[in-house]
Amino acid sequence: RVLLDRGDVEGRRLGRGSLRWQGAGQEGDHQGEAAAHAHPPCLTAGRPGPMPPSLNWLATIDHGLPATLYRFNQKGGSYLAFLGRIAPEKRPDRAIEIAKRAGIPLKIAAKVDPADQEYFEHVIEPLLHDPLVEFIGEIGDHEKNEFLGNALALLFPIDWPEPFGLVMIEAMATGTPVIAWRKGSVPKVIDEGVTGFVVDSIEGAVRAVGQIGVLDRTAVRQQFEARFTSSQMATKYLAVYKELVAGSKRKKLAKSVPVEKWMSIVDDHPLQPLPVNGL
Repeated sequence: RVLLDRGDVEGRRLGRGSLRWQGAGQEGDHQGEAAAHAHPPCLTAGRPGPMPPSLNWLATIDHGLPATLYRFNQKGGSYLAFLGRIAPEKRPDRAIEIAKRAGIPLKIAAKVDPADQEYFEHVIEPLLHDPLVEFIGEIGDHEKNEFLGNALALLFPIDWPEPFGLVMIEAMATGTPVIAWRKGSVPKVIDEGVTGFVVDSIEGAVRAVGQIGVLDRTAVRQQFEARFTSSQMATKYLAVYKELVAGSKRKKLAKSVPVEKWMSIVDDHPLQPLPVNGL
């Protein structure tokens, strides 16, 4: 079975468009898996951790966005961007520390869910008094183009196995590169040294900020178009569905064709009955 989960997973919300697989007494989170489960075949969306033995995995299919949803910004800007939610697993505190060490302004466009209000008040709000940090709050989809496109880079300093991280490809669509932690789907989404940098520490992130100028924003956009458009996603899903349908037809054919005819299909010279003495 495939379950679309827009609610909480162990107290934390999955990213938009995440799916869960459920079967054989196990449950896990995914980002974009095309899979065929033995009972019955299924298609899921998510980049997983370890696959359960019961899942007959076929392919990984990444999320996609309409190619025209975000405008490409060739110039970019001079600030670092953090977009998403204020939550412990998203680590906005890391983003603030990176900006302070790099000496570059940081703009935070993020909502605060009721479950994270205490974390915001006790951990993040005291850090917002730094002159380099601007807390914008939650923004709508129509505001993302300007916010991401005018940034020098997007910071994605997560501290959990992110199933996908849609904000990364939203930034790429505008030409803005991404600096992200080596967690979950990040190493698969980012093309190292092309669409951004994958890091393991604050120090590594600060170094990446210093190198961001060598990246070509046109190449960032081109990689988005090559890998993460909705048409690319749909084409890949269709290919997997066709493979599943073709496999099902082959199984039905094997069951429906009489044995003697099936033998003639697979062997031009089917076995003949052996002569037995006296008969």
